[in-house]
Amino acid sequence: WKKIVSDQKAENITKEKAEFRGFFTNIKDIMKKILSLVVVATVRDATLQGIRIFLPMLVVLKGGSIVKGGVILFAITLACTIGGIIGGKLADSKGDEKVLLWTLGISPIFIIAGLNTTGFLSIASLIIGFAFLQASNPVTTAIAQKKCPMSRSTVSSLAMGVSWGIANLLTTPVGFSADIFGLEKTLRVVAFLPWTVTAWYAATMIFSAKVKR
Repeated sequence: WKKIVSDQKAENITKEKAEFRGFFTNIKDIMKKILSLVVVATVRDATLQGIRIFLPMLVVLKGGSIVKGGVILFAITLACTIGGIIGGKLADSKGDEKVLLWTLGISPIFIIAGLNTTGFLSIASLIIGFAFLQASNPVTTAIAQKKCPMSRSTVSSLAMGVSWGIANLLTTPVGFSADIFGLEKTLRVVAFLPWTVTAWYAATMIFSAKVKR
């Protein structure tokens, strides 16, 4: 470490510090453009992780086996993968914003139905619901890249990595809530989260219409 520092010239160190400050300025400018997308992605990922992590436990509480919980988890994960591929394809033909709003708006219907039913109907509803939910995953990344075409790698990490990390942190309060209010009740509340995005978008459109008038 001493050798590396001693070999550096003063002007090079100053230049490096300036570039490092520029990095944070660049991040600040990017976040202004894609903050809403990061929030949307976080809500989506929090819904996915909040339910998926505790789903095997819910299966066991309802009298099922750990094996059954694992099979359901595998089926949901597979559906999420396929949903993402289909969502990306639809976004190319129908438009990013339409696919984002429709998938987030439809997914809670099936997830809530899955949590409130049993047997094959419950499993099928959860698979469809999570497929719709994850269909928006490539869409948020694509929109972010279009907003910041000169910083595609950075916005991709923000729209995917940061939102995923925050969503995983939010599983902790879900666990606390499950201990206090019960797992089923907590997961039912989590299933409603995507509709907060729908409500926010509707409110934004109404406000914009009033401003134009």
